[in-house]
Amino acid sequence: MFQERYRHQRHDPPHEILLAVAVYVVVLAPFIFGDLGEAITGAFSELFSPVGLFFLPVILLLVIQFLSSDRGSFVSDVLYTGGRDSIHRVSGSPVGAALVLGFALVLAL
Repeated sequence: MFQERYRHQRHDPPHEILLAVAVYVVVLAPFIFGDLGEAITGAFSELFSPVGLFFLPVILLLVIQFLSSDRGSFVSDVLYTGGRDSIHRVSGSPVGAALVLGFALVLAL
């Protein structure tokens, strides 16, 4: 009876733990990488030079085109959560929010 009642219960990932891990990684990354962090920020500053800024939209368009094609559909299969309307739910995968936060962090450096 217990198994029948809770068989269809949905198990969400522990968002609080994922958030804590992401915060610790962002805070501790400069201490772990040391001088390598300066090399990483140097590479990003070269990327955001005038020439890099010129090619950045082109690269983004090519990535979007690839991910929209049949060959790039494996990425959506990996991130698929299994729900019928999972793409439209706000409580879906936190991967997109983590990417936006990471991009904002890179821009803040």
